[in-house]
Amino acid sequence: MRILLGLICLVLVVSCQNEGNKPKNVAVDWAGPKDSVKEFRQHLQEKERQATERKNDTLGRLVSTIDFNVMTYDSIIKKEEVISMIELDSPDIKHLIGKEDIVLKDETVTLIIDYPLDNPDFSELVSKNGFTRQGLVEAIAKRYHEIYDEEEQSATIKTVPSEKRTGMYNRNETNGRYHIWGHDISDLVLTSIWVYKNDKGRIFLSLQIDS
Repeated sequence: MRILLGLICLVLVVSCQNEGNKPKNVAVDWAGPKDSVKEFRQHLQEKERQATERKNDTLGRLVSTIDFNVMTYDSIIKKEEVISMIELDSPDIKHLIGKEDIVLKDETVTLIIDYPLDNPDFSELVSKNGFTRQGLVEAIAKRYHEIYDEEEQSATIKTVPSEKRTGMYNRNETNGRYHIWGHDISDLVLTSIWVYKNDKGRIFLSLQIDS
């Protein structure tokens, strides 16, 4: 009997030690206890705060802003209205106001995508005839899709499917090339672009993204 009790105690001790050595990753613990969800919520709030406080001082001088307005139909009030944003997952180009307007005359610009990414992406856009609103939206949406695809392919902590998120609706933080956190691409909308120019004449596009 003593031998049996000893074996049971040994198993319990080893089990407890293994549990204590397991890495804790709040960001992907969707089915965990309430404390884990609370910690993840606080972590996400801190990420959002840092994103809003991100500065563009090093980009140069702010020279212009580009807005994006879309004509929609409100089925509740049964009338058309304008919303000042456009979705990035599947942009409504058809109803984008001023989509053919050339809003940037520069041939080459640097696009900065840094939300919701820990590791920002810098890519070059080229257009000999300048850039229209439609051209910019399509290029930005395309790059976002590429980034999310690259993240999923390079991450060992994969995105938890939305239907399996039992703690919170937000996307978990993954550890791929860009370390994307908090939002699926379907959450993201582009509200405006801030255009910066540095002393060497290089143009940077800082995206104003809401979720």
